[in-house]
Amino acid sequence: MFFQSKWYVGLIFLIGLLFGGWLVGVAALVSSAVGIVVALLLGAPAADVGAGLYGYNAVLTGIALCGTFLALTPLGILYALAGVVSATVLTAFVGDLFEPVGGHTLTWPFVIVTWIFLAAVPAFSGLRRSTT
Repeated sequence: MFFQSKWYVGLIFLIGLLFGGWLVGVAALVSSAVGIVVALLLGAPAADVGAGLYGYNAVLTGIALCGTFLALTPLGILYALAGVVSATVLTAFVGDLFEPVGGHTLTWPFVIVTWIFLAAVPAFSGLRRSTT
């Protein structure tokens, strides 16, 4: 993921994701919106939310869990949304945890949440791995 200060760069990335597949683009768009809402509900600074600091882990997690590693089913979509919310909350937590030492969150929340959610798939009878 890249941080850019211009809004149209994000649009270019979204178009690129849509070329990768409609599901990837839709998952990225919805995950970004959910990440923004969750970050604002958590009281994150608007400047950080606007800079995308709370959206990129949400987007990566949404893409991974919605159709990429898990089959696209109604339960799979809800599971992916739970992952997106979890990644956004973990982004805020890790950011606060690393702030005193000047560390950065980077993609830790995406990796941790995706691994945990994928490891838990066998515990849910309605979820199944993607075959594509």
